Amino acid sequence: MNTYYLRCRQSRYPTLVDRGVRMGAIRQENGVISSVGPGAWDYVGKKTLEDGTLAGGAKDPFIHVNFRTEADLKKLAMIAAQTDLDIAAGLGEIASYFIVDAEGKATAPAFPMRVFL
Repeated sequence: MNTYYLRCRQSRYPTLVDRGVRMGAIRQENGVISSVGPGAWDYVGKKTLEDGTLAGGAKDPFIHVNFRTEADLKKLAMIAAQTDLDIAAGLGEIASYFIVDAEGKATAPAFPMRVFL
């Protein structure tokens, strides 16, 4: 099982969901998002910092999602990118949708807002 720590601007959340559906990683039915196959879509939401401000700013804060799935999102994206130019473009925007390390690779946060047990 893979755990992905997704983070995007609130304004980009619909794009994140749409791309996930088109990649075959998630489904959205009646406003409910779930994993295709075993897993969980855990919408964490906005992070309030210690000083009371929202991470990313009040105008367009970051939205956090913990996504647990048996799927390999990179493989799904690479397959989908062969026929979907928007997903192909998204491959160059990893830092817009994932927490990344210094090399720009998706990583787990040092202190996740919420964890799966």
